Amino acid sequence: MRSSILVPLLAGLSLAWEEVSTDVEVDTPRGRLRGRHVDFGSNRSDFYYGEADIFLGIPYVLPPERYKKPVPNCQYTDNGDTLVVQEYGPSCYQAGDSCMSDQIIPMSEDCLTLNVFTPDVYSLYKYPVMVYIHGGALMYGCAHKFPYDGAIVNLVNRGVVVVTLQYRLSALGFFTTMTDEFPANLGMLDQVEALKWVKDQISHFGGDPYRITIFGQSAGGASVSAHTYSPLSQDLFQQAIMQSGVALTTFEGSLGYDDLSKHRAQELCKVSAHDFDNGKWDKMTECMNTLDPKDLVKLDTINIIGWKLSAGDDFMPDIPNHLAKFRNNIPVLIGSMKDEWAYYDMQLMELGITQLDNYTRGLFEFEVDVLGGFLAERKEDMTKIFEAVYAGVGAPDDDHNLWMRAGCAALTSAGFTSFIQRDFQDYLANGNTRMWLYEMTYPKAIGRLYDLPGFPEAVFHTADLAYVWKRKKEFNDAIASGYINQDDYDLSDWFGETWTNFAKYGQPYMNDDWPTIPLTGPETYMEITGPKPILNKGYMTTDNIVWNQVLVALHGDFFPAQFNSTWISKDDFDRIKSSAASNDLCGGNNDYTGEPATRTTRTTTTSTTIIASTQPSFTTTTSPSSLISGWHSLALILLSLFR
Repeated sequence: MRSSILVPLLAGLSLAWEEVSTDVEVDTPRGRLRGRHVDFGSNRSDFYYGEADIFLGIPYVLPPERYKKPVPNCQYTDNGDTLVVQEYGPSCYQAGDSCMSDQIIPMSEDCLTLNVFTPDVYSLYKYPVMVYIHGGALMYGCAHKFPYDGAIVNLVNRGVVVVTLQYRLSALGFFTTMTDEFPANLGMLDQVEALKWVKDQISHFGGDPYRITIFGQSAGGASVSAHTYSPLSQDLFQQAIMQSGVALTTFEGSLGYDDLSKHRAQELCKVSAHDFDNGKWDKMTECMNTLDPKDLVKLDTINIIGWKLSAGDDFMPDIPNHLAKFRNNIPVLIGSMKDEWAYYDMQLMELGITQLDNYTRGLFEFEVDVLGGFLAERKEDMTKIFEAVYAGVGAPDDDHNLWMRAGCAALTSAGFTSFIQRDFQDYLANGNTRMWLYEMTYPKAIGRLYDLPGFPEAVFHTADLAYVWKRKKEFNDAIASGYINQDDYDLSDWFGETWTNFAKYGQPYMNDDWPTIPLTGPETYMEITGPKPILNKGYMTTDNIVWNQVLVALHGDFFPAQFNSTWISKDDFDRIKSSAASNDLCGGNNDYTGEPATRTTRTTTTSTTIIASTQPSFTTTTSPSSLISGWHSLALILLSLFR
């Protein structure tokens, strides 16, 4: 007998639900797949309920060759045997153990798989499709951190097909010489092939290939944004949701040029900067292709800025500023957390590297100095402006809470909201009238690492993920620590309904209570204060003035306008798009009407329990964002200063 979710959870008791699993098979032009039908029951008061057909670890491309472009997998098996896809594929190589969980998932270079969670693979009705791209600085993350149980109850149950995917990360996905030997943006090209697979194959899983929404958070949001610019992928979907990240967030040149590929060639293969710059790559080619993959990614533990997208290839033939006018005017949902940078302060305090009395004017200036090299000769001027705007004129040097908040506000605007402003302003300049904007300000967000002293209302980077995906890890931790209330369950429900409304109907609300961003005047946006958000105007106005007006006036357009290339023409852009569309190695299969899906009678039952621990737990399953890793190096410096 299932327990009621609300009263027992809030009382700190255990909660159990049951998962019944049955084999399900489907024929596709690429081969027969055996997945599972999972059923959590129909009791809507249980933590998980509902049912779906799930297919885990589908190889959407052939096993990738290192530093080669992905090749689509047109036949899953050579002999026509059924491919069993009932377990998540291995994670892509990355530093550390950020993708470890209660289920041990190995790492492999053969990691390019995707997962499909569909209401009914039999369905004659074709459901809208939501394709999720995980974040993690383009160097961390994996699909199994966004599992089917939460996806079923909060997304699939509402009438959508959900797809999660993996792509090459770190030096295996983004190291480049901008040549055929080491092509740019390999991880993004993997994503393109995954999107092609979805458009080509999803109809066989009950999905509608003409109603595809791509969505992602942090570097995943940046990836979604990048696909809206790219001639290779912008026609593979119809809508986009960008959570706490847009293309400029992870773009080479947007906050200075990092030359990470050159540095890795020096550090890993002892290639001099001179040889790298002059194409003397024989030694490097052998080294990068023979190194153990663990060695290729290990230096990311001290990576300040994460890996970046590059301009100059077919995926991104120019910088976003120049490509913006070629974007399709599609429905877009975009937004951020109020205090994105607080997540990194939580990391430092949880590790014991900083404490409240470390936060002073001196630390604020130190952070700007370390992370603001792109300001060049204007760094001193802009530091004074940042201090005046975010701390106040005449602020005491040692008001610790004030400077913690000031640093959080300044770096939130630098790494996130100023770029989001740029992204939707470019859309507005194109006349896109179908955009919705939000900011999450709900102060009791679960999934927090640490309670910042004097800053309990901080709404940190990743605060939305537990709610969208209804992830039991964060809910369980919140239950164990007593840090949860009814609003958390209701907010998760709000996210599920709103995100799937957008996927199904092209707008987040079914009425006019959430209007689009106006073409002129203050931005109208939804402030997510809890499960009953309120409408507001003027999204992050101060940040927009500081970063997109004052700084540009003093410094020039520091976003990657320095990129040394001729602006790509519309004809060239369309030529790349046309060539990509005609290069279909597997052939189109949307109209396939072969053997229907079948279910076997073999059944397994799994009973799962959330148990409130006697000790509070503040660990999280979220992967670092493109700026989280920067704190590792900064933390090492801070450790030497404050201990």
